[in-house]
Amino acid sequence: MSLRLPVSIIILLFSLIGCQSKVENPMEKIEEEKIHSLSLHLYPSTIRMVNIANDPNFHEVTKNVKKAHYLQINLDSEEKTSAYEAWKNEQSFSDWEEMLSARMNGSLVNIYTPQGEEDYFFASIESNDVVSLVWLEGKVDLAKATQLMQTGIDLGPVTDFLTDKKETEEQREKMKALRKQMNEGEAMPEVDSLEIDQPNK
Repeated sequence: MSLRLPVSIIILLFSLIGCQSKVENPMEKIEEEKIHSLSLHLYPSTIRMVNIANDPNFHEVTKNVKKAHYLQINLDSEEKTSAYEAWKNEQSFSDWEEMLSARMNGSLVNIYTPQGEEDYFFASIESNDVVSLVWLEGKVDLAKATQLMQTGIDLGPVTDFLTDKKETEEQREKMKALRKQMNEGEAMPEVDSLEIDQPNK
């Protein structure tokens, strides 16, 4: 009995330390605003599934990613723009390390990682009318990721889906076709780790 109590306390302390050190995804708050046109939560199985075109560069960059969150915001109204700017002004990356800040293909790209952490990355890609936000958990080769961003990504139907400017219903039809392609191919686990949130406009 004299040993059980100290061991329990030690386990509890380590659990608390682990909870306190967890890095929070800064995109969660802006997602709650429901101004995005697309939200994807991806895990290793679904990251492999979206690479239908078998792009080797995409595979090389994402092979060690444990979790990815992608948000796309179309700045097509004053309300959305104001909400995004308000969220952006609230963010403080003073204790984060800036890995990249550059213009690529007409877009401003910023990549940050928390100081002392090697497995978390936040990226924003801003153009005149669209903002893409990415949160990654896992190891990423930034040099290869930057090269991929410059040369472009070929993910077949997924690329078409992400860049489609048509109505939400048409986007849903694309996803149905995408799932059909996956079902006709190699057997995959249930797609319960792919979450798509498309709020009504």
